[in-house]
Amino acid sequence: MLYQADIALLGKQFEHLSSLIQKLELAPKTNDQSYALYFYKAQAALQKEDYQTAQNQAELCLDYFEHNPIVERLVALYELLGICAEQKRQYKKSSDMYKKIVQLLKES
Repeated sequence: MLYQADIALLGKQFEHLSSLIQKLELAPKTNDQSYALYFYKAQAALQKEDYQTAQNQAELCLDYFEHNPIVERLVALYELLGICAEQKRQYKKSSDMYKKIVQLLKES
C-alpha cells in the first residue's frame, strides 16, 4: 500500500491517496512505515489547504527523514513547511525551509 501511496502522490491522485491513508492507518506498520504515513498525511492535508494539520504531520516525520535522508521526501517536507510558514506569515521560517531545499539539492 505504501508503494501505491507513492504512485498516487506522484500522480496527484489525492482521493486515492486519502483512501490508502485510511487503510494504512488500520494496517500493522513498522516504525519506518509509520513515518511514511505521517509524510502522506502531511501531503494530503496540504492539498486540502489544512495547513496546521499538514505542518503537524510533517513535523512528526521530519526528524526521521533528516536522520535517514531520502532527498525527495526531505525536499517535499521542507517545501510543505515553507508553504505552511508563509500561510502564517512566518517569512523567516519559510525562507529557512527554502534554504534547506537549496542546500539539499547542492549536496545531491
